[in-house]
Amino acid sequence: MLFSGAALTMRVKESPAGGGETEERSMNKVVVNSMGDQCPVPVVKATHALRDMKEPGVLEVRVDNEIAVQNLNRLAGGYKLPIHSEKVSD
Repeated sequence: MLFSGAALTMRVKESPAGGGETEERSMNKVVVNSMGDQCPVPVVKATHALRDMKEPGVLEVRVDNEIAVQNLNRLAGGYKLPIHSEKVSD
């Protein structure tokens, strides 16, 4: 199967480490480009980005393989974050 790419969006209402406000404010957006990266690299990059987020926001991770999509879905589930994935083409 040809997999051209996907964008996964995780919405963070508070710092994944805890201690943040739970109300949504103006959303900060962080984009991680993992196109061409094989697992576990996209998951590692996304984990670092989540830990670096100091305020509520959106983490968008761009990948080009189905295994990365599955692993990022599991990562979001571990943090109890809502996730949206969308398959995109070139």
